Amino acid sequence: MNNQIGGAIVQITIPIANAEAIRLAVEQDQAVLIDWIRGEIKRDKLTLRKLALVCGLNKTRLGYILHPDPGKRRVAQNAEILLILKAMGLNPIQASVMMEASHYSDETFTSLFDLLARLYVALPLLVMNAIKDIQGMDGSLIRPEWAEALAVANAKKLKEVVMQCQLRRDLLTEL
Repeated sequence: MNNQIGGAIVQITIPIANAEAIRLAVEQDQAVLIDWIRGEIKRDKLTLRKLALVCGLNKTRLGYILHPDPGKRRVAQNAEILLILKAMGLNPIQASVMMEASHYSDETFTSLFDLLARLYVALPLLVMNAIKDIQGMDGSLIRPEWAEALAVANAKKLKEVVMQCQLRRDLLTEL
């Protein structure tokens, strides 16, 4: 594979075994994504006909993409997935987080990934507003290196909140 970078042609080679592993990983991620979308459709009690009308895809094509039998599904193009997500009021970040959740074997944390998906969707606007509130600071001062400290602080805060909820629940059960 050749790519042009800054006027120079750079050859990129991917071993066949790696390419096959990548293809398989993408297929698995798309299967997880489609299953998640199907779950959201069921939860919202949507019909394929209504979803097709809202997202602008042909009902037959939508049926192939969202077929209940993974072996009978057709591969969806990114634009089709985005149309479906947008029509359902779902954010691609939510979809991405739910695909990431499938890489963890402990299913008891499924609700954690739902929480994280909602957090990631809400966070940009909240952070932008918080930065605007700080005198003399704007978005150009934000550094990617802050991510780890923010993640640690969020995990610590989550632990505190959960422990407070558990303490209140314990007190109620004692009564």
